[in-house]
Amino acid sequence: MLNSIIFVTLFPEQVKAYFEKGIIQRACESKKITLDYINLRDFGIGNYNSVDDIPFGGRQGMLLRADVLETAIKSIPNYSEYDILSMCPKGAQFTQDMSKNLAQKKGLIILLGYYEGFDERIYDLFEINRISIGDFILNSGELAGLVVSETIIRQLPGVLGNPDCVENDSISSGFLEHPQYTQPVELHNLKVPDILRSGHHKNVADFKQNKAIECTLFKRPNLIIKNILTRNDKAEITNLIRDRYGEVQNE
Repeated sequence: MLNSIIFVTLFPEQVKAYFEKGIIQRACESKKITLDYINLRDFGIGNYNSVDDIPFGGRQGMLLRADVLETAIKSIPNYSEYDILSMCPKGAQFTQDMSKNLAQKKGLIILLGYYEGFDERIYDLFEINRISIGDFILNSGELAGLVVSETIIRQLPGVLGNPDCVENDSISSGFLEHPQYTQPVELHNLKVPDILRSGHHKNVADFKQNKAIECTLFKRPNLIIKNILTRNDKAEITNLIRDRYGEVQNE
């Protein structure tokens, strides 16, 4: 049964303040759950403790650096014993059943994004479960993380007092974004794709579109049917399916 949640965030005081009241506060005081907060800024780079940088390939906004996130996660004692979650629109839709399953874990590390999200390589360095609370956009991951964590904590024995309260609880679209990368160019032999640093705008645009189609097809295929697909999009989908599953034989 879950006994600890650790939030990795740029705004630990804001997250902490949310839980300093009501049911969750009482759950913490009675040791039914322990909540801790890691300030990502403490692991920043250089004199200004920088935690973000400009995405390769050209895009507005900033990405949180994978090396900074890596250091923050590894600062947690026995971090490998925790399940790691990130709030991300590419993730599986969060459900009540998912919260029940997560409540059975020993501990959770929840990554709360900001700016344009995370350098994609953080997902190569750690086994991270992406979770989405819906097909809409927020300014940062704090609200989503609060939604997810509160839903999980409510599943824990004794938190609501009456267990029947838990049992009786009721219960826009397009392609997902392509993977993004920022500095450093190489991290633990994981390199930013060369094409994103090539400066060839059409090739970069084609790469992004194809990767977006791939992400959507294999992570959220239900979104594909909501799109108006071009001939090139349809061809790319056909190639992706063929590459993964082989030729489909018509009976």
